[in-house]
Amino acid sequence: MVVCKKMNTRLNETIDLRHARLSYDIEIPRKGVVSLIGANGVGKSSLLSYWKYNRKLFPGSLSFLDQFPLHPLGDLCLDDLLKVLGESFSLSLKEELKVEGIKSLPLNQLSGGQNQLAKIYTSLSLNADLYFLDEPTQYLDIEKKELLKNLLLRMKKENKAFIIIDHDIDFLKSIEDQRWKMYWKSEKLVELKVE
Repeated sequence: MVVCKKMNTRLNETIDLRHARLSYDIEIPRKGVVSLIGANGVGKSSLLSYWKYNRKLFPGSLSFLDQFPLHPLGDLCLDDLLKVLGESFSLSLKEELKVEGIKSLPLNQLSGGQNQLAKIYTSLSLNADLYFLDEPTQYLDIEKKELLKNLLLRMKKENKAFIIIDHDIDFLKSIEDQRWKMYWKSEKLVELKVE
């Protein structure tokens, strides 16, 4: 059952993930930050992948940041990627994330943290109603985590909505409005509950 309301979207489903069945009855807020936590391997990223390929469940536009690095063929750089995407990317976002120093470097030569920063910039620059971020703090140093936190807090004030998976609980506590937890109910059944 999927019920779209003016303010929020309610999802009540049981779906098959690769390793188990997942059951949930949740309301997707129209604004703010929802953190999605759970043990490694419980299916958080699989759920985001399911939602990515079932976009019709959500009204409005969506942006997804997954865990895979930007490693295109050839020497494509961030500036080239942005031209191909054809979006009007925010100058203030570029300054907030401090990507100026990496925008002309080939993506396949970026470090893990630089690559993650390029992905975050690309994802958050899209004008979406709901952003899904899968482990956005991976590879980021302390300074870049702080920049990301401040950016997300600013976007939250602009009534943007986020669902964020991360294992950095302190980071999540500093930005979340609501927390969801995925846990094993039995060997082959996973549940997602609002905490």
